[in-house]
Amino acid sequence: MIFSSVSCAWFAKPAAKPFEPPALSVTVNHFVASPLSGPTNQSLGAVLPKDALSLKLTLIALERMPAGVGQSLGAMAGVVAETRGGAPIMSTGRLTGAARWMDLPGNEALAAAFADQAGRQAVICSVAGALAPGVTAVLRACEPMRMLDPVTGLSAQRILEVYVYRPPLDAKSPHLQVTLCLQDSYVPPRPIEPDEAAASTTQPAARRALPPPLPAILVREMAVVPWVAAAASGSAAVVLPFRMSSSDGQAIAAVIAITPGDDSADHQDAVNLMLSDVALSAADADRLKLPTPAIAQDSAINTALASLYIGQRRRSTLVFLSDITKAPLCAEVAMVADDAVLERLVDQISRQASDWAPGQSALAVGWLLDSTAFQMLGQMLANNDKVKMPRELMGVLSAYAGEAGRHSSSIEEVSKGLASRPDLEARILAENLIYLEDSSPSSRIRACDWLKQRNLCPAGYEPLNDEKQRRMALDKAASAVPPALPTGAKP
Repeated sequence: MIFSSVSCAWFAKPAAKPFEPPALSVTVNHFVASPLSGPTNQSLGAVLPKDALSLKLTLIALERMPAGVGQSLGAMAGVVAETRGGAPIMSTGRLTGAARWMDLPGNEALAAAFADQAGRQAVICSVAGALAPGVTAVLRACEPMRMLDPVTGLSAQRILEVYVYRPPLDAKSPHLQVTLCLQDSYVPPRPIEPDEAAASTTQPAARRALPPPLPAILVREMAVVPWVAAAASGSAAVVLPFRMSSSDGQAIAAVIAITPGDDSADHQDAVNLMLSDVALSAADADRLKLPTPAIAQDSAINTALASLYIGQRRRSTLVFLSDITKAPLCAEVAMVADDAVLERLVDQISRQASDWAPGQSALAVGWLLDSTAFQMLGQMLANNDKVKMPRELMGVLSAYAGEAGRHSSSIEEVSKGLASRPDLEARILAENLIYLEDSSPSSRIRACDWLKQRNLCPAGYEPLNDEKQRRMALDKAASAVPPALPTGAKP
């Protein structure tokens, strides 16, 4: 019997480890403005409890990420992505892409909606707030990370924020807005070099040396969701895979509950907290003189221009810079060019942008990018007999400049003394109109197609009509356009 008891003790199943919520630093705040604008120096007057919605925000740690619950947050939200420390990237939803949105029939319906798919649950925190018109409430949970913030130089933080914004009463859309904001480390995929791609087809995988991964960067994303179902009452949850180092949980659910305001003591306390937070946020914003959008854009341009020198970030940085400065040609070249052409373009842009000063128009930077890319492509096209221009770049130039983009003589003519984007566009238009009279049917067809895509083709013109019919259509279009007036003349 003694042997039997000892054997049972040896083989007894150990007690399950209790599921603990992560140890996070949690704060709640209120400010006047939307989550995208951030705190402003606006304040509130007196607010009656009945005029402010009652808000309850609850964070719940989940043992597992439930599969297929609710609907994709990415299908509902606009995602804004940025990086810290001079490594800008385009919006991709790397952190928020797997999040799910669930409309709940009641405050206690979360567990039933998961149907045991989430495993064990533990409440991280539950806080109360209030929402007057025009106010945003934000719940912020964070923990330190084992990496430095490239901006502050201090220990970086893994952050989860849930914003609930109530638009002003006179807003075009009365719907509440829920914004999920995440900050975490992200390891970007390493680009495959041409020689690596060739080796992958000739060498067995076991013999190929794996390249070292790129260093992790700190990424911050915001996903903004219009909460159409809620007006003055409703419950919803955002469920996302998000691991904190202080817990075994693999997901977090943020439960949001809205009810009408009342005269209870708890709601009055929440209203008083909202008014106090708004006053402090307004005072801080006024004291710190938070940057205007123009200053923030200058900062983004400066950061991107400086990051052009970082080889592994060159392509994504140039695409980002082209996007915020409205330079479509440069963006297309940056996305399809090989590394040698990209380095050549970046080198020319860096030399041209050396005298750029903050405060200048972002559109001026965009013009610098596009004009530099256009002239570089023209030089490559002129040397096409010596070094074959890649087909993908030929396609980019033809799409941008029409039939003129297929002829080095036309690009050379367009490039002489360029002063502005309207000047470039007018010259490209003129060259394509000239090609409508070309003896080559294929040139006429391509020029006509390019003009029709922009609603600029002369009415009645068909590239395969006989010469007399084509000439009549062009003469009729020319007579319908009033002659250019000399400077200072009045119509």
